[in-house]
Amino acid sequence: MQTIAAKDITAPTYVHFQVVRQGMLRVMTEILTSEGFEVRDSTNDFAAFTIEVLGPPERTSSWTTFSLANDPMH
Repeated sequence: MQTIAAKDITAPTYVHFQVVRQGMLRVMTEILTSEGFEVRDSTNDFAAFTIEVLGPPERTSSWTTFSLANDPMH
């Protein structure tokens, strides 16, 4: 943890963090776009390493029709 505090971006811990972060952002983007959402990398400097959802799907999807009333777990 000291290497990250010292801003050593070559430290194995930091390199691993970057790989995981990039992978998670890619997967979230793929899931959302596959369901019809419009997404992009954040353009907000204060929200770096995030994605922005610009719009809902134009079609009905499992994400937009889900209701807790129909969820057997609730």
